[in-house]
Amino acid sequence: MGAEVVNVALVALLGAGIGYSLYLLSSAFRRPSETAATKVRVARRRAALDFRALADRWRRLLIAAAGGVLAAAFTGWPVLLVMVPVAIWYLPAALGPDRESTAWAERAEACAGFAEMLRDTLAAASGLQQAVASAAAVPPAAIAGPLRVLADDLRHGVRLAPALIKLSDTLADPIADRICATLIHASTRPAKNLAPVLGMLATDAREQALAMRKTMAERARTRTAVRTITGVIISMLCALLAADSEYLAPFGTMLGQLDLAVAGGLFAVGFAWLYRMTRPVVPHRFLTRLDRVTAARRDAT
Repeated sequence: MGAEVVNVALVALLGAGIGYSLYLLSSAFRRPSETAATKVRVARRRAALDFRALADRWRRLLIAAAGGVLAAAFTGWPVLLVMVPVAIWYLPAALGPDRESTAWAERAEACAGFAEMLRDTLAAASGLQQAVASAAAVPPAAIAGPLRVLADDLRHGVRLAPALIKLSDTLADPIADRICATLIHASTRPAKNLAPVLGMLATDAREQALAMRKTMAERARTRTAVRTITGVIISMLCALLAADSEYLAPFGTMLGQLDLAVAGGLFAVGFAWLYRMTRPVVPHRFLTRLDRVTAARRDAT
């Protein structure tokens, strides 16, 4: 029964690989028409289908599926066809480095640096738009791409408010929303105290980044403990399988497979809870669509 399940899994894996490869080839060589609506759809599709990200996910999927097939073939336990791929796919995110929190802290520090550059540039610039363009031309590394797009937009004649709205949508960050909203307000009304306000926003952003890094240091101890426990359990199971497989023979029965599935489900719930606990808690964005429409209309008038 185990061999039949493994053969079916191999055939399904090969079929999925061939089908997905054909899909990627057809997407790469398709030539759409050049209408405006089509260009928008193609741009959105290219943003959604980042081929490097797709290739990385496809490679991870193949590794996870191959791990499940090998584990099921070695042990004769069909339930591992599901448990092992799920573990290979999700455990690195749950037990690995907290990249999401690190990225958020780096982005907050970069926004603070941008606000400070703006504050220091305002005194020498001939206007707010020139100050924004000058500060965006030398961007912090974490937000370099969106700020270069902002500088290009301003250089090509895009008005300041729409360009800042585009920047806030790209960054999708509450700290960036506050800076962009402040600049949009200053571009439509006289703002004598803009430099001190930007300094306050920069200080607040750095404090939030520091608090996030302290939280990351505390959560790292929990991740290390869970990583150690998981490693010990997996090592003991592999050692038992290699040294005395007869000891684990009851798990090859239908009831044993059900027990393994229940144990795996409990582990999955625990890891999902751990991942939820360690995700960064950031404020919600406040520059809503209504705010952006109002700002654009105000700038147009």
